[in-house]
Amino acid sequence: MEIENVSLKIEGLPPPAPTLINALSCCNKENLAILCDFNHVILLNAQTKKDLPVFHISKTLTIPRGESLECTSWSPDGQLLVVAGRKLHLFNAVDNFQEIGVFSLHYACKDISVGWKKDADFDKYMIALAGPNGVEIYSCTMDTDRCFVMSDDIVALHVDLPIALLKYSSNSQYLGVAAMDGHFGIWKVKDQMEEHKDFWFLHLRTLRITSIEFSDDARKVAVSCWDGSFHVFQLIEIEGNDKFQWKTVKYNVNCPVEKVTGTLPGTLVCWSHQDRFFSLSNPTVKGTVVYVYCVESANVKQITVCAGSDYIKGITVIKINGKEYLVYFTKNRKLGLVSITPNLKMVQSPQEHWETLMENTMGKVLYNNSITSPVLSVEYNGLHCVKGSKTDNAKCTGSHDGNASSKDIMKFNIVLPKKLADICQRITHRKTEIDSHTAKIGWPNYEVLLSSNAVVFLSALAAHVYLFASKKWKSIVFKTDRKSVV
Repeated sequence: MEIENVSLKIEGLPPPAPTLINALSCCNKENLAILCDFNHVILLNAQTKKDLPVFHISKTLTIPRGESLECTSWSPDGQLLVVAGRKLHLFNAVDNFQEIGVFSLHYACKDISVGWKKDADFDKYMIALAGPNGVEIYSCTMDTDRCFVMSDDIVALHVDLPIALLKYSSNSQYLGVAAMDGHFGIWKVKDQMEEHKDFWFLHLRTLRITSIEFSDDARKVAVSCWDGSFHVFQLIEIEGNDKFQWKTVKYNVNCPVEKVTGTLPGTLVCWSHQDRFFSLSNPTVKGTVVYVYCVESANVKQITVCAGSDYIKGITVIKINGKEYLVYFTKNRKLGLVSITPNLKMVQSPQEHWETLMENTMGKVLYNNSITSPVLSVEYNGLHCVKGSKTDNAKCTGSHDGNASSKDIMKFNIVLPKKLADICQRITHRKTEIDSHTAKIGWPNYEVLLSSNAVVFLSALAAHVYLFASKKWKSIVFKTDRKSVV
């Protein structure tokens, strides 16, 4: 993995809003907005010129003076942009950002996030607001030239508890909430949330949580803190009921935890498209360092992007002509890009050599031994993941939404031990003369199982499990025949 810092010069950019930690907001890795000083919201259009990314100011939204703007948020479908202070300002993003609604609040909103769900005849949004007295969630419907906020349909959460940050997941099914005292929690979004609480939380040992970012598949959430620390949690659903919890995932980034006093802003975090990478910005007295962590290969790179007198005021990830860049904006009005080049190899295997090991409603598992190294392929909910045995590198394309087309393919290379390759060989030859030979010498027959969390090779004597979360094989030897236990 290689990273490169590119500084861009854009005339006319005002400084970012001084009270904000993250002044950047992005929708669908395409639309970019900067909340600036003097009540300006700058909308940027990304293009390429001679294979280099360039930005142009496409529009400047100006909110009347007398109100201090605190936050912005896009709806997940990219149709609505909301800017908040002591009022909600709603803009139609598909109609030249015309203002289609203004709604007064009785407090200064500290953070905002817009969730979305589709009704039969209109688009319905959920606008969550963080304030000094908890969280308020408003229902909102949007027409071409108007936006209606239902003031009589409000869900109140964490009443009388000051809330600093909140964030909807990409599928709007979860709402992450950070309190001023370091408590972090996640709500499962559903109707009548105030009556049927489904809430997970814990306390983080930090002075303040500075950013919350869900992964694209909404199964991980990254939380960064003012002191330089960060945490990643993965969704664990409990079988048999609707309950859920989030388990800590350990990533070794070696981001220093050194700030205990001072005026430097906190650490910020964001995910790449398809969750291949996550990035951290960590300001120090010597300059702001950006860390880029590759989830698949566990490889981390770092680069200093600005000097000590300047520091990052916002980061996000944007796609330009199919390539992803980490975008950052600094206190001194510097807009920059960190280009991430995976340097990853994709296994190319002829389709005719794939052998189907199993297939069910979850997906199917295939095996290929005709290439340099044995490969296990898992096709799951439209995702095609190739598991190899030479390297830990990966190349990913496609989507995580389960509606991928035949072109939307994700491929990985991971270690496939020789023992597992032998098992796959035996399974593919189970109905041949080789299988009768293996039965004679006592080799057990294996069956292949597939779930959303693992692939399992199971026999009466042992089980070999590949966990998607840890990306490791685990083997279990039964003390007695599994069938007799069952």
